[in-house]
Amino acid sequence: MIAINWQAVVTQVVALILLIWLLKRMFFQTVLDTLDGRTKNIADTYAKMEENQRAMEEARRDYEKRLQGIEEEARAHIQAAVKEAQQLREQIMSDAHQQGEGLIQHAREEIEREKRTALLELRTEVAELAVGAASKILGRSIDAQSQRDLLQDFIRDVGQA
Repeated sequence: MIAINWQAVVTQVVALILLIWLLKRMFFQTVLDTLDGRTKNIADTYAKMEENQRAMEEARRDYEKRLQGIEEEARAHIQAAVKEAQQLREQIMSDAHQQGEGLIQHAREEIEREKRTALLELRTEVAELAVGAASKILGRSIDAQSQRDLLQDFIRDVGQA
């Protein structure tokens, strides 16, 4: 039969309990505190990382909104500039058309004046020729007053005709 040495068993059990207590007190507690510290550190880092990610996402949305606002403002400025350019083009075209019409009207008036002047000169010349021919036909000389009277009558008759 096997004999159990109770004194050795009790001594070993007490030594084991004392060893566990010492290890727990000195070693395990330090390791557990270190692990708890690291766990807390990792949790804090993760929370900070999530907070930074949320802040970055918010900043990105803010930048996108601002960029969209800038794009809309730029489009509005471009459209306003295009509209202003079209109005200016229409104004320039209208002014050029009016100036062209003015020049055409002025030219017509000038042509009409020249035409009247030419007709008057032609009438005077024809009248002088007619008086000259009449004096030759009559064979006598006409004095200045008679010539003027004949010219005026002739011009009047030609003007009415």
